[in-house]
Amino acid sequence: MTPEHGGNLWKGVRALNDEEWLRLSLCAWGLGGSECRYRPLFTQCPPPGGGGDTFVPTDLSADVLSHLATKSGAQKVLRLSWKYLNGYGYVPARDDVRFNVAFATTDIPLDRGPPAQQEYPMIDEAKEMGFVAAAGGVGRSGLATLLKDVSFAGHKKWTDPVPSNKARLYWVDIPAACGKRYLFRILPKRFCFDNSGVRFSEAEYLLHKDIDCSR
Repeated sequence: MTPEHGGNLWKGVRALNDEEWLRLSLCAWGLGGSECRYRPLFTQCPPPGGGGDTFVPTDLSADVLSHLATKSGAQKVLRLSWKYLNGYGYVPARDDVRFNVAFATTDIPLDRGPPAQQEYPMIDEAKEMGFVAAAGGVGRSGLATLLKDVSFAGHKKWTDPVPSNKARLYWVDIPAACGKRYLFRILPKRFCFDNSGVRFSEAEYLLHKDIDCSR
């Protein structure tokens, strides 16, 4: 095929001469002109919840599960959960978004007032800056503990998810201590198919929970 006709094979079926081969080669290497009519190989890679992707996590909650604490030996178990539909492009089997969960702990303040913005893990900590793994995707990132690449409940590693048009449930269980305040930053991340890497959400999803065992 010649550059002028693109994929229209019914045109220009004669053998290409040396000049046409050169022009076709230049197009293939991205060095040609307007006759190449370049088109992107992949769709754009927006961050979750931005750039045309309107789907965001919902129903964020943090709940204390005492019955799990008895089994695990921890004082308390804190379950962080949310729902999310990966609906960008309306492809039911789309599975390119994971979640980073960064958390920090402080003592419960005497006034029990809401935490200040700066008490939550920083955005760079949730983005894995300086991440040091302790076990798999769990480790330290700056001053925060980081859980990397959280998938939806029931999704087994190296398996394809069943297509869905409904929001899936996500959750993580964290051993918790009495008298502590847990501060979470949940950060959606998209693994880009255009080989540009990872795009992190630009929105903030912050949550905190006090573990008061005296009540």
